[in-house]
Amino acid sequence: MADYDRLCMACMEETDEAEECPHCGFSLAELQLPDALPYRTILKDQYLVGRAMRKNGEGILYIGLDLKTKEKVEIREFFPQTLALRNSDGLKINPQEELKEVFQKDRKTFLENQQALLRFHTQPAMAHIEDVFEENGTVYAVAPWMNAITLRYFVKRSGGSLSWNEARQLFMPVLMVLSTLHAVGISHLGISPDTLFILPNGSMILGDFCIEQVWHFGTELQDSLVSGCAALEQCEGTAALKESTDVYGFASSLFFALTGSFPKNALARKEDPRLLIPSSILQNIPPHVVTSLANALQVSAEKRTPTFERMRAELSASPTITATIEETESLRRIPSPIPAQKEEIAEKSPEEGHDLKEETSQESQRIQPSRPSRSPQVHKNIGHKSKKKIPMFVWVILVCAVLLIIVTVVAVVRMSFSNNKGQQQTTVPQTSEVGTADSEITSEVSSTVAEQITVPNLVNKKYEDYQQSSSDADYQVAVSKHEYSDTVEAGYIISQTPTAGEKMVKGTAISVIVSDGNALITLPDLAGLTAQEAVSALKSRGFTSVQQENGHSEYVGIGQVYGYKNQNAGDKMAANSTITILINANSSSNG
Repeated sequence: MADYDRLCMACMEETDEAEECPHCGFSLAELQLPDALPYRTILKDQYLVGRAMRKNGEGILYIGLDLKTKEKVEIREFFPQTLALRNSDGLKINPQEELKEVFQKDRKTFLENQQALLRFHTQPAMAHIEDVFEENGTVYAVAPWMNAITLRYFVKRSGGSLSWNEARQLFMPVLMVLSTLHAVGISHLGISPDTLFILPNGSMILGDFCIEQVWHFGTELQDSLVSGCAALEQCEGTAALKESTDVYGFASSLFFALTGSFPKNALARKEDPRLLIPSSILQNIPPHVVTSLANALQVSAEKRTPTFERMRAELSASPTITATIEETESLRRIPSPIPAQKEEIAEKSPEEGHDLKEETSQESQRIQPSRPSRSPQVHKNIGHKSKKKIPMFVWVILVCAVLLIIVTVVAVVRMSFSNNKGQQQTTVPQTSEVGTADSEITSEVSSTVAEQITVPNLVNKKYEDYQQSSSDADYQVAVSKHEYSDTVEAGYIISQTPTAGEKMVKGTAISVIVSDGNALITLPDLAGLTAQEAVSALKSRGFTSVQQENGHSEYVGIGQVYGYKNQNAGDKMAANSTITILINANSSSNG
């Protein structure tokens, strides 16, 4: 034990016998948190326990040291303090007698969850579990220590919000890994800016995988729900949690990154489902991203974007590609004679992962949950089974059709990812709109994938006619931003995404840009300028129609401008307004 006496229990660095750690400033006299393992406890004859860094309803997380590799580690101890107590020896955990059955059930779930995550220890964009073991009447999971900050703090440090291009590079790799995990039945259910971490290399990973009871209101464990990120089914504690629950948490975190604020609490949104975004921020978010957020943040789980594959298509591909992916997903639901084994998928997925240090911008190389490379084996099995019941050629045609669609979709989506960087950096047109209130996006839109419709043409149509759309309508209309326009009357639609004639899912949203009419331009002070100088000054500011009218003034010379007819310097006028300037024709003027 003496070999470790000089280690700082907060950072695992040598202290040189100082009273305060020269590396992190931690006082060596500071006591361990109550109910936590004592400093320098050794687990499994391998892991030295340091300071308890944080705890939740599931247990306690410590910094530690792997005595074999001399690397810092993160040690997670299953210790739900609503169900169990620490023994007087400071080590063993004893469940409360009346809650012993609940403790054992949750303990087993924790063990199985962490063991499942072990298979993904090479998967990018997620925290890695390297060891799971039982000791002291409970379970421990060990992961590499992360020198990381939370997304919440990163956004705050980055000025309060991120651009879509910045957020895309952080979030898309995480979205890909979530799609992979859900494909084998693994959920997170606590996605928020507090469980997303930014590493020193600038990439983002998903961490803090806990058992479901921590992310569900009304269980025996104290919940860790984050207001604005928890879906309605989590807050009410009555419905089952599924992939769409994680979609909500992911979308809320993306919403936070782009706007600097959270959606309202899901219980409040049950009464008023609108998403409020300041106009100054909304105008910089691409319309297709606004539409995707509106779909993914549906209050009702039945209307919400159901899968990460669907959300990925909305965020990174055109509506045409999205429709193709939906068709592929429908074909995947055709029953197979030989059910896919979760274990087989889980064992093969990590082999295709990348080292965590790789650049997160390599989105086109991420694991696809439905891997075309497995299809030949499925083809072989189907052919073998179908000899007795269904003719061989039927299965061959069916499988070939599915393969063709999957390969085409994967190729197109990868091309979309590779092109996305340039596309998302397109500058949003600037406007002269000043002092507007928060813009709102109505998010009560359906994200069902069952039925496709042709996108109608809304351009040059009055937006007011679509404001009261029913949630059961074929489509909803969401305003992405307002712009001034010299050609489209105020209140009418300038453009839309997706465009007319494309395919979209029935019940989802069409994102539109609405005209605020002609741009308003401030009239400059022209007093003392010649008529020619004044006309040039006005036209350089965007006014297209300038007229002159003679008048009389004692304050400027003959032939000089002394003001406007019916307006004053500083007034705001539409660019296509006729501006009349007054020219002094008074022969007795001073000047």
